[in-house]
Amino acid sequence: MVNRIDATFDDTGSWKESDVVPSGTAPAPEGEKQKLSSLDPVLRITTVNTERTFKGGMQGSALALYTMVYHNDPSKSSEMPMASYTGIMFFKGTVQGSKEGEATFTSSGTWGKDGQMRAVGEWTLVPGTLTGGLVDALGDKGVVKGGYSTAGHTDCQCWLEIGA
Repeated sequence: MVNRIDATFDDTGSWKESDVVPSGTAPAPEGEKQKLSSLDPVLRITTVNTERTFKGGMQGSALALYTMVYHNDPSKSSEMPMASYTGIMFFKGTVQGSKEGEATFTSSGTWGKDGQMRAVGEWTLVPGTLTGGLVDALGDKGVVKGGYSTAGHTDCQCWLEIGA
């Protein structure tokens, strides 16, 4: 049986995104985005560091670190670029009233797919990263995964599925 936990999170205004500049590539001029390819003016790689505050079935805070690749939307349904990303999220808090603990999740997703200005992501618990009260709340319960879908930085709908 799968137990679903619903929550929301807010990015705390700490979104920090930096261009990745490959070795041997000249940095972009001040105020311009770094381009990786003269043939594809959209292709861009960045790193992101952001902090989050969780409410609801998950309560606590998290640090998320992503590598993002901005590229053309392969669906061709939009002239806008989209981004694909992967990374980790370190969560410290409680789940469904458990005692406080920590957990690390891998994360992957997209932003801007099909021209929609929304992020859709998935999380999967990294085995062996549970501490404190989250060991009892999430450990030995089967696969722990979750995700989110959001069009902004506040009241982002998210969930965990335990035993999936």
